[in-house]
Amino acid sequence: MEPLGIENVDLHTEYARIEPYVYTHKESINVYQNYDQSIGHWLGPNADHLFMEFNYRPSRDLKLTLTLDKVRNGTGSITEPWNASLGMKKEFLSGVVEELTDYGVNLSHQLFRDFFVRLKANWMLLKQFNLVENEDVSDFRVHLQLLLNY
Repeated sequence: MEPLGIENVDLHTEYARIEPYVYTHKESINVYQNYDQSIGHWLGPNADHLFMEFNYRPSRDLKLTLTLDKVRNGTGSITEPWNASLGMKKEFLSGVVEELTDYGVNLSHQLFRDFFVRLKANWMLLKQFNLVENEDVSDFRVHLQLLLNY
């Protein structure tokens, strides 16, 4: 089956949601980390991630990719212990929410077997940077890559 009725197209979507306090415990010594790194998902608690990718291959050697990558992080951290006074109550994406949105366009061409040239462009917008209200950052990048599979 061809998505959207277009030949040589594929779609890829992922979503992850990590609830607040998922890696914590009422005892602060029982933190889900090793050498200050989370053992769980890279997002950490109170966050979600949406990734979407659209690929189109007009020919065997040419590929166009459009991507959307969105990450939201609420206040709290893996070292913040669960508070028993909250009971079963928790608020997803509570407090100030940091929001990263990354749009990408990639054009890849195989010049000859296992040798590729790729042009990538990404535009990133980061709202509430470091959980500071109205602290927004944006960035635009263009990459030219030569790739060799061996």
